[in-house]
Amino acid sequence: MCVLVWFRYDLRVADHPALWHAAQTGLPLLPVYIWEDDWESVWMGQPRLGPHRRQLMEACLAELQHRLQQLGAPLRVLKGDSRRLIPRLVQATGATAVYTHYEPAPNESATFYTLRQQLRSQGLAWHSWDGNSLYQLDDLPFPPSQVPDLFKQFRQRVEPAALIRTPLLAPHHLLAYTGAWPEEMLTHSLPRANTVSGGETAAQARLHHYLWESDAIATYRETRNGLQGEHFSSRLSPWLAQGCLSPRQVYTELRRYEQARTRNESTYWLFFELLWREYFRAVATKFGPRLFRPAGIMNIDIPWKEDAVHLRLWQAGQTGYPLVDAAMRELKATGWISNRARQVVGLPVFPCSEAGRAVRPRRSLCTHLGARAGTGAYPIHPPALAARPCARGLPRPGDRPDAERPRGRNSLEAGLQGERHTQAHFAHPQVCKVVRNPS
Repeated sequence: MCVLVWFRYDLRVADHPALWHAAQTGLPLLPVYIWEDDWESVWMGQPRLGPHRRQLMEACLAELQHRLQQLGAPLRVLKGDSRRLIPRLVQATGATAVYTHYEPAPNESATFYTLRQQLRSQGLAWHSWDGNSLYQLDDLPFPPSQVPDLFKQFRQRVEPAALIRTPLLAPHHLLAYTGAWPEEMLTHSLPRANTVSGGETAAQARLHHYLWESDAIATYRETRNGLQGEHFSSRLSPWLAQGCLSPRQVYTELRRYEQARTRNESTYWLFFELLWREYFRAVATKFGPRLFRPAGIMNIDIPWKEDAVHLRLWQAGQTGYPLVDAAMRELKATGWISNRARQVVGLPVFPCSEAGRAVRPRRSLCTHLGARAGTGAYPIHPPALAARPCARGLPRPGDRPDAERPRGRNSLEAGLQGERHTQAHFAHPQVCKVVRNPS
């Protein structure tokens, strides 16, 4: 008898509700991670998993494997289809329960609900939490079906009312499952050495450096739209995407920094960006696959331009637009570009086409359902814009929501109008001049 802990985009041992609650049962644990066969497939002519993201994932898994080994319950990394492997594991090991985390992205949520229904129908206990969010779904002041379509409305309802739970500590010891194991199951071997700074230790080190060693958070509001450098941005997105760091851990450390150092608009703004991430996760739960369809969640029929030649030049950073090309080459070489650069390369030149959206996820280290996925929804869902908040730090118990600003278009909304015009301008064949062999 044992309980199965299914790791997904939650590659850490601290603030891991599924692992923590499973450990409280006192039963032997079987931690497992499935390297999905689908990740090795090709979509829209592109591999689903690019080299940089693969290296990051494997580095994160290698550290998780090491940490769980130290705690007493080693991680099994299997290769295959979760919908097939999880039921087989349950049957072969006699597991009485599955502990896992919910993910709102369409493919992940479909797998989640399929397995939950199947295993519950067989009498198995299924326990799940929203492990990669600032808020648990049950703690929001509305059900998923009533998530506001506007970010401003979402923020104004969530900030004063929703509970941000205290991060959980890592278990001190885990009891490992040592029983029968189905030998025919394939394992995914991890590299012994990896130069990528993945995993929980690197994530915590970056958070500590950005807040406490550099004090760069104190000027985040002014520097966040930068393109290069170590301190203009938190650069936490790769670890948040893989779940090596939870949003609750970031929020808690941010609160501690405010109490010890300073509380200003910049410290609030990092929380504000976490709220954007929460909003897009909530929108994905509400609308499902519609978030990723060309017509968007508003079902607007937009005649996206599909051009294979221009697409390849864009991928290679050879469009002839220096800023776009520089950003695309950085993405290709490193797997990372800044938030502002993402908007530059993703909106004006090749806005949210099916083929265009196939490129960034496979290359980017930061691909996960959060603000990154929502960036492409701007031109599809224009109302999803935020009025600039009048805050002076993180919300505290008893704080009132920030005051309403005068009505009228703010700079972000005005910028969107300009981006719409730019998209139409660049999409015209007489205007979109491409330099095939730029110097």
